[in-house]
Amino acid sequence: VNKQTEFLFGYMREEILGKSVEMLMPERLKNGHKAHRTSFFSAPKLRPMGAGLELFGQRKNGTEFPIEISLSPLEIGGEMLVSSAIRDVSERKAAELAKRELDLVYRAILDTVPGMIWCKDLDNVILHANRGAAESIGQTVDDIQGKSTFDLYPEEDAKKYYADDMDVIKSE
Repeated sequence: VNKQTEFLFGYMREEILGKSVEMLMPERLKNGHKAHRTSFFSAPKLRPMGAGLELFGQRKNGTEFPIEISLSPLEIGGEMLVSSAIRDVSERKAAELAKRELDLVYRAILDTVPGMIWCKDLDNVILHANRGAAESIGQTVDDIQGKSTFDLYPEEDAKKYYADDMDVIKSE
């Protein structure tokens, strides 16, 4: 237990030492974690914990917070120990949520414009498009995002559109 663990969870070192790691988890996750811990010790290896899962820690005061954990097995004196690095990812999760919400607003605005809107990179790959642009070529927004206009139009047309786009970019 290091100072960061004390700070993150609100316990003093002496309160954690010798206790089960489950004391740092919300009640609803404790039983399932015991099985995961047993499984890990049967084939220990360096890895991120809970890949693809939402992991949570619980502070001494009962508040929960999202975390990421990396596990590193260590054999010391014939005994298998595990070092874990735990990171509070509350700020990142809040930023991801804010981005998703902003993306929804952005998408709603784009789709209310009656004309065609394309946002492409310098390689002519469509990063964003509105519904009008997609419908103009008989496709969905999801179908065209990530594709180049060379994937969507005959080569001669795509070359002309690309040249036009480059002229606009160079004029800025």
